[in-house]
Amino acid sequence: MTTSWAGASVSSYQQVGANSSLYYYKNMSFDDGGGGLNFTSSDPSQFFNLDPQFVSPPSINPNLGHQYASATDPALIGTALTLQASSPAINAGIDPSTVSGLPAQIIVDLKHYIYSDIDGVARTAANWNLGAYQSAPPAPPTGLTTTAH
Repeated sequence: MTTSWAGASVSSYQQVGANSSLYYYKNMSFDDGGGGLNFTSSDPSQFFNLDPQFVSPPSINPNLGHQYASATDPALIGTALTLQASSPAINAGIDPSTVSGLPAQIIVDLKHYIYSDIDGVARTAANWNLGAYQSAPPAPPTGLTTTAH
């Protein structure tokens, strides 16, 4: 998932050189007046331009260079890049180990890392979010009582 802010002059996704064996799956970018692709994708349906609706994304000035030097330490961002409940990134991803044509050893290695998000929340069969955070299912209600009629 990438985000380009208004006035940005760089592409959200850049591919350098020709490579016919490069495939893209489920890529969301939010190009608010800039960005896009600097190449022609073999499957444009795998790229969609939607606001990911982060809870509290950091402020970026598209006209100021070298912002990485004074950027907030990623360890201090906390939950700012988690997704709001209405985010189009929720359940929009795929299990990357199911991509056809991957060598068996890559699949084995992927499976060590991909079934939970950055906070350890499980990613289940059909519920993959795009990005680092998986939305946890709502907690079951507590304190319920039953009444016989």
